[in-house]
Amino acid sequence: MRRFFRRPRAVLAVMTILVLGVGHRALLIQLDNSPETFFTADEEARERYQAMVETFGSDEVVLVELGGARLDSAEDLQTITRLAAEVESLPGVVGVLSVAQVVEQMTDEPQEELDEMVVEGVAREVQALPLYRKLGIVRPELPSLALIASIVMQGPRARTDLTRALQEVAERHAGSRYAPAVAGLTPTHAAFDRQTRRSMFLFMPATVVAMILLGLALFRSVRALVALFFPVAGTALLGVAGLELAGQSLNLVTAVLPPLVLAIGFAGAIHLVSHYATLCEEGLEHEDAALRTIQDKLTPTAFAFGTTALGFGSLGLSGVPSVMVLGLGSAATLLTTLVLVTFGTPCFLLVLRPRIHMPPHRRRLLENLARFSLGRRWLVLAGAVVLVGLAAAGIPRLRSSINGMQLLPEDMAERTTYERLEREGLGLANLELWLHLPLPDDAALLAAAPRLERLAGRLDGLPRVTGVVGVHDLLQSVNYRMTGSAALPLSLAALELLPPAVRQDFHGQLDHFRHQQHGLKLTIFSLTADTEQQVESLKRAIGEAAAEFFPGVEAEITGHYAMLIATPGSLMQTLVESLVLTVVVVAALFLLFLRSPGLALAGMAANLLPVAVAIAVMGWIGIPLDVATVMMGSVAFGIAVDDTFHYMFHLRRSGSITRAAAIAGQGIVGTTIVVASGFGVLGLSGFTPMIRFGLLTAFAALVALIVDALLLPALVGRRTEKAGGE
Repeated sequence: MRRFFRRPRAVLAVMTILVLGVGHRALLIQLDNSPETFFTADEEARERYQAMVETFGSDEVVLVELGGARLDSAEDLQTITRLAAEVESLPGVVGVLSVAQVVEQMTDEPQEELDEMVVEGVAREVQALPLYRKLGIVRPELPSLALIASIVMQGPRARTDLTRALQEVAERHAGSRYAPAVAGLTPTHAAFDRQTRRSMFLFMPATVVAMILLGLALFRSVRALVALFFPVAGTALLGVAGLELAGQSLNLVTAVLPPLVLAIGFAGAIHLVSHYATLCEEGLEHEDAALRTIQDKLTPTAFAFGTTALGFGSLGLSGVPSVMVLGLGSAATLLTTLVLVTFGTPCFLLVLRPRIHMPPHRRRLLENLARFSLGRRWLVLAGAVVLVGLAAAGIPRLRSSINGMQLLPEDMAERTTYERLEREGLGLANLELWLHLPLPDDAALLAAAPRLERLAGRLDGLPRVTGVVGVHDLLQSVNYRMTGSAALPLSLAALELLPPAVRQDFHGQLDHFRHQQHGLKLTIFSLTADTEQQVESLKRAIGEAAAEFFPGVEAEITGHYAMLIATPGSLMQTLVESLVLTVVVVAALFLLFLRSPGLALAGMAANLLPVAVAIAVMGWIGIPLDVATVMMGSVAFGIAVDDTFHYMFHLRRSGSITRAAAIAGQGIVGTTIVVASGFGVLGLSGFTPMIRFGLLTAFAALVALIVDALLLPALVGRRTEKAGGE
């Protein structure tokens, strides 16, 4: 070991070349908050979803509304017609449903002003056909005119770019008369993307600044800060670069990796620098203190980083792709951090030789608390029992969230518009019912249409369903224009008499709902569900209705929303499985290193209680389990293990809990301050998932410090207070 550190500058040079050589790839990483990133369905469901999109050419829908527009206004009809034409020309839009089709059917060519007969004809058709009203395309009671755009999205920026384009088009037609709005799950995902970028480029620097200031406050030395910060910053850069090299992206979940690695890596480096400072104050020369630091701290540091990496690696069990990527990526990055911190920080100490001042009262804090705990052991244990009881009562109250809209700030336009439309009875969460019934020609389609109409009527009456669209609606529209009847056509005559251009347009719309070999699709518009029970009840009712009207026909429920709402169940499973695996393995490692069942049991109790308390707080105050808070359990456990093992390692070597507190105290207090502050900065975000994750993790870190300072000495007891030292 001493031979390795004879040339610290060479070691630092190699590390710098490695970090810059690989780390520059971090600049190339993309942000991707597309729904596919969060889908938790199995491979079969994913393949079915992709097949549906490829078969029918679209899945998602977006509503573009002109509030204030009236059906009886020629000017408003012309405006919505121009708006529909511009929206249909945007990349990704494969079809538009609006009153514009009615206007175009009644006018052979564009007119500067629609005459009264056309306006009256449009009004009659819209009033005769329920399609326009049930989808909110026409709402005379407000008033409002809108269009539904069917879209298919490809690429990480597709939804963001389309949402921006839709908003620009709507604003161009706003004028002084209309209040434009763009709503749907697609704009919601664009909002997630925007908020993730804001969190990355605003709060990541804030986290760095917070850690720099805390490092200076703890050690009062710029040189010590360099030894702390640069190895950790290098590993954070390597972590992002590793994601890019693996073909992954940053999103709502994986964007947590850089601040997470910074906080945990910085905390690990603090243990090294604190021990170095203590040895220097005891009279060792700088070089001897640096080498002794490695000898004393290599095992607990390796164990701390290794178990934290294990905690994150357990997230690889998740069925949520983004959570799985974060877990595996964080585990690999933390192992890299172990190497760079355990070798880079001592090399910086050897080169820079910082003079570190540590106030005596800060070093004695944990020692004094340990003495307090030993003197009032039963009082501390009684308090812990009460805390366990509160946690046991709070954890069962924990619930998962399937309403992604609640992840956005309450005043964000995408959320307020979506929720306003839902209050007005319009649901934009679309499920797709795929009936595998081959319809080789129009005659077969016409024969199946009555059953499809009855099925749609049944589905339209289900709780939470606000509208159902299928080929029967298109057939009714054609029949009305040809015969004046809003019923389904009785023969092919209505289709055969259509002008060629109109027939071509009709079959183009038909392709979104009918495939000659692969069957029919019904798009079911639903209000956003609040519980998994609501979703399962709706899907079960849809399946039963499909079996009643199309017996023997394979029916599948899929689509964008159907894939997203599978996430919460997987999140709860992720939380349980990852924690169980981590606890079992860490308990075995504690027993292996401490060689004492009693000490291992005490250490595990100190590690688990902060996690249980943080999860219980979520249950008590109603914070749901979502794609961000699901990570808190593993993160909190990893942080708790870090400090606890440093404490227990020195306890085993010294045989005295107070001596161990004196040795490890400065590092434990410092790491808690850094971790709590680093994650607490995320609480300043306007992004709900980041706020919850940051504050809960900071809270868990503080609880872990209290548990280590008070409960651990009480659990170990006076039997460890024997003479001896390290």
